[in-house]
Amino acid sequence: MTESEKWKRTALLVIDMQNDCIREDGPVRVNGGKAILPNVIEAVQVARQRGILIIWVVREHDPKGRDVELFRRHLYGDGKLGPVIKGSLGAELVEGLVIKEEDYKLVKTRFSAFFNTHLHSVLQGAGIDSLVITGVQTPDCIRQTVFDAVALDYPSLKVIVDATAAATPEIHTVGCVHVQGYIEKVDKFYKLHPSPMPALSFQNDDYKCNSVAVPVALLWKAMAEKWNHTALLVIDMQTDFIHEDGHVRVNGGKAIVPNVIAAVQVARQRGILVIWVVREHDPKGRDVELFRRHLYHDGKLGPTVKGSLGAELVEGLVIKEGDYKLVKTRFSAFFNTHLHSVLQGAGIDSLVITGVQTPNCIRQTVFDAVALDYPSVKVIVDATAAATPEVHAANIFDMKNVGVATPTLKEWSEHDA
Repeated sequence: MTESEKWKRTALLVIDMQNDCIREDGPVRVNGGKAILPNVIEAVQVARQRGILIIWVVREHDPKGRDVELFRRHLYGDGKLGPVIKGSLGAELVEGLVIKEEDYKLVKTRFSAFFNTHLHSVLQGAGIDSLVITGVQTPDCIRQTVFDAVALDYPSLKVIVDATAAATPEIHTVGCVHVQGYIEKVDKFYKLHPSPMPALSFQNDDYKCNSVAVPVALLWKAMAEKWNHTALLVIDMQTDFIHEDGHVRVNGGKAIVPNVIAAVQVARQRGILVIWVVREHDPKGRDVELFRRHLYHDGKLGPTVKGSLGAELVEGLVIKEGDYKLVKTRFSAFFNTHLHSVLQGAGIDSLVITGVQTPNCIRQTVFDAVALDYPSVKVIVDATAAATPEVHAANIFDMKNVGVATPTLKEWSEHDA
């Protein structure tokens, strides 16, 4: 493939570089946004020189906020000029960035540029399979777009680390760590060589796992109608993820098993629907993400193969008759599954999340639930886990920032925090 042919299969995404997100007086200003502007401009210039398609991904909202996430709607209406309203100065690109005739503009209303947009169709139609990402902000719109691109099996993804930003350098670093395989610096964009990542520096209180006894709640019957609208999702609590010799073991997974068991017990007593979200893959890995497929080739027994011991729930967790089992093949429990339809059909609008692991399957499911406007989303902080307490805490922090409740098991089971 020639260089010219390579660039024709590449797109540069410039995400949310709008006045309301970048300017110092912007209502949803990203603190690190202004500093990356010169590098975003430079990345655009490089893309133009190479003939790379530039896609400007922007938010343009209804003045009444009818198309924004539930947790943002208080910023609109009652005469308020909410953030990035269509036609407003705040929705315009920041000074120095200009959409040209050969570019493409894509309007989104949620974090990911792929969520309920035609971006994937546009890219497929143009024969594009390589994406380069710039813009704001790293923990939500950048990261959700990257993870959706991974789920859609784009073979080449690059995030320009110094042309993306977050509220603080620490949050940006954490966001970059979780897309580490796709990171490069803007000066490397010319040659497309990978660059080293900075060390993880996010600090937060560790969440300790202390199993609690399931309390006897005398008022549960009176709250039965409330629980009928709630579902408990237990995500990826399978042998290959939890057992010490599991193929893809999550280091913090074993410690939370008692609390996940306790959460399931509470849910059963309350009459809450328990949904077991699991991976069950084809033995040849034909339904897994591209980056995992090497684990299934040459006669290997890959992780969570359907019918294998590794795909079974870890000891202590059992699917019962009134439960629901959902098989997924990507991070989010909503991605290309019928979960949303099942929940809507059951009249469920409140979700409680447990399982592994926090930075990908838990987080992607939670962010999709927020994007789908579930009014109540809770992550039980000591019934979810990641490879390290620091990674877990950083992702809990990001989820709290988009309106997600993060009770402990004790708080949820005793007080429904």
